[in-house]
Amino acid sequence: MSKSPQPEQSSEPDWSTISERIAWLVDSRYYGNKSAMASTIGFSHTIVSRVIRGANPGPRLLDAIVKQLHVDSTWLRTGLGQPFVDLANNSTNSMPVTTLLLPGPPQHHQDKLTHWITVPEIISSSSRYWLTLLSAQPIVRQSSSGFRSGDKLLMETDPAKFPAESDLHNSLCVVQIAESGDELKLTTVQHHPASFDNGDARLQAETPERAITGQPGVEHVYRHYPNGTIEHQERTMIDIRSFNTLRAETTIRYTQIISVWLKILFRQ
Repeated sequence: MSKSPQPEQSSEPDWSTISERIAWLVDSRYYGNKSAMASTIGFSHTIVSRVIRGANPGPRLLDAIVKQLHVDSTWLRTGLGQPFVDLANNSTNSMPVTTLLLPGPPQHHQDKLTHWITVPEIISSSSRYWLTLLSAQPIVRQSSSGFRSGDKLLMETDPAKFPAESDLHNSLCVVQIAESGDELKLTTVQHHPASFDNGDARLQAETPERAITGQPGVEHVYRHYPNGTIEHQERTMIDIRSFNTLRAETTIRYTQIISVWLKILFRQ
């Protein structure tokens, strides 16, 4: 697989105008390469650039985008709905990438997708997406996990393809934590069978968390200037050694699992 830019953060795309929607298509499907998109739809780079800058696109251009990129016509013209008719309906076996934990299949949350990468046909599926781990993810900060910032995890969102509940042994999953409302967390899920000592069978979600165990301190900064004056500042600081990795455990239901990592990792 070829290398692609690594997004460090994700924000809501601007789909308010048709120019912004076409610009998003260029960024997400072609990494901002207007010439590549123009070549795919059979128009010149100049025309695509003019439309992105605000010129009104003609009907032939819109029809070409809909046909060649499998874009939903209503979304392209009005901004309503989702951009792509079927994420699996492409000839390049490309799959979406995001830095966010999706609450469901990628085709239902296309505003949260950042770009696409080409994958072998054997793993291509409309119910899957790549989750790019950022440095802010607690699991990345936990050195024993082995994950690095920028790693892409192949996530499966179709419950019919999840392992059986009893087969979840330290399985990495996206879980909707009931106590947190709609909050999603990347957790390690473990099935505990019923036993005399441990009670009823249950699923336990274990989430690495970061906690500050030290006390804030004060740093004194003195700046000496050539004219002889001295400037003094105080600022609060926390010794980085006071950060510890903790684990929060929560009992969950099988239906709270939103997606499962397929143990396929893409590292550049």
